[in-house]
Amino acid sequence: MVLFHIISLYQLINVIEYAELYCVKKYKVLIMPTFIKRKLKHIMELKALGLFDEVLLFDYTKYNGKAENYITENLQKDFDALLSERISEFEDIYVGGAQYYFSIYLIQKNREFTVFEEGAGLMSRLDLLETTIRNQKILCTALLEKYNLFKLDAPLIKRVVCLLRAQVDDYKDDRAIDFDAVHAFSKIGIERQEMIKSFFGCPKEIKTQSDSVLLLTQNFANLKQLSFHGQILIYQIFYDFFLHDRTVVIKPHPDDIMYYEKILPDAIVIKEKFPSELLPYIFKEKPLTIATISSTGMHLIAPFFHKQIEMKVSYEKTFPYTDKYYTALKALQYLQYKKFIVKGTDTNLFEKMVELEEFADMELSDKQCRICIMDIVPEGMDLSDYNIVIFLNTRKEYEFTEYIALSEVYPICINKIKKREEECFYNLHDEQIYVYMGKDKREQMKEFEFRKDLGASGVELAVDKMSEQEIYINCLEGQVKALEKRLLHYINISKEKNK
Repeated sequence: MVLFHIISLYQLINVIEYAELYCVKKYKVLIMPTFIKRKLKHIMELKALGLFDEVLLFDYTKYNGKAENYITENLQKDFDALLSERISEFEDIYVGGAQYYFSIYLIQKNREFTVFEEGAGLMSRLDLLETTIRNQKILCTALLEKYNLFKLDAPLIKRVVCLLRAQVDDYKDDRAIDFDAVHAFSKIGIERQEMIKSFFGCPKEIKTQSDSVLLLTQNFANLKQLSFHGQILIYQIFYDFFLHDRTVVIKPHPDDIMYYEKILPDAIVIKEKFPSELLPYIFKEKPLTIATISSTGMHLIAPFFHKQIEMKVSYEKTFPYTDKYYTALKALQYLQYKKFIVKGTDTNLFEKMVELEEFADMELSDKQCRICIMDIVPEGMDLSDYNIVIFLNTRKEYEFTEYIALSEVYPICINKIKKREEECFYNLHDEQIYVYMGKDKREQMKEFEFRKDLGASGVELAVDKMSEQEIYINCLEGQVKALEKRLLHYINISKEKNK
């Protein structure tokens, strides 16, 4: 007998395929949390379809908010009852959702087990998973620490099943077993493939244009990584700057409840909820490009698409400043600079921007260059190293004023014009970026202007020509804000000394 435990649809498709390929003649038992029935109401059909011999549901919610002692005292009793005290009879045990309490039960029973990763690439990014678990405040983190489950280095964990090509470059674990769910599906017989696709509710076929973009979403709000409005805004901004000129097909995450038909009305939304691992098997003509903010599903199916756009986890914090990054590139382009370097910025965001058609003539250099865009200013910066520096100042700390007076930089004011009344979550406050450059370029900069329509966000960006008086006023306002920051800094230092 073999025993499987899962907590998500991602893990379910993985263990189904693993069992189909490597546990064909074995008696298979599957344990799942009761809450998974909200995602697949017919999930108990797994037994009738012959995918598992037993399907058992466990109510994890009874432990929510309970003390450590209550959990440890009841785990053995509850899981023993669920399994009819057969835990010693299983030849192999596979655990998806290893940070859930089933792992503690196995450790208490001194049973070795194999772990399936939480999402493609997460075995080498366990810190991200730990942050999510702590933010959710559902599981008892003290217990997870006690049993070494955050880092998955509990001695009884003998193997880890993961997608090796999705891990960080320096990932190394002697316990690792490579498993690619997308490729594995192709090794299953056609009849079984069709049965599995039907079980997960896959559409028979999705018709799209070949030059379209497939967008994989994430459930940021549910995981408390962003607010609900923040999730709306990150996708509207991403769409407006990177996808607006193409047909976009949205594949929502199975747990994502966002109403994409309303917030991105020009996109096509796949309404069926099914694992993204099955996407390559349902398109009549696959989209040219796959895009995501930071979905782990990207690592699974990216090789099946010609082009990938991945903003990475850093964008979850920097997306509100996309307009500043864009304006900085427009300014360099206007000044006819094609090559630049960056310091203290979201480098990946600039890498993706220079791939846009409108910036096709620009290059983000990895070599020394006298044209630079900065956000967090490096300590001991020497301005003589540069001909031009654009300070994004996203944190509004005005660190650059320690090296140069605001009167010596040129302010570019980014105005935001609201274009609709309903559900506009964009930050409508005017923003400034500051340019350090020679006098000749300063005169040229006075003529710099552009407009950009952000249709999904409901805003128009406007950078207008400025008179000398307007330049002076913007610099003066910046000086006042910089002075306020410095005063607060010294006040806080004084308070710390007096404690």
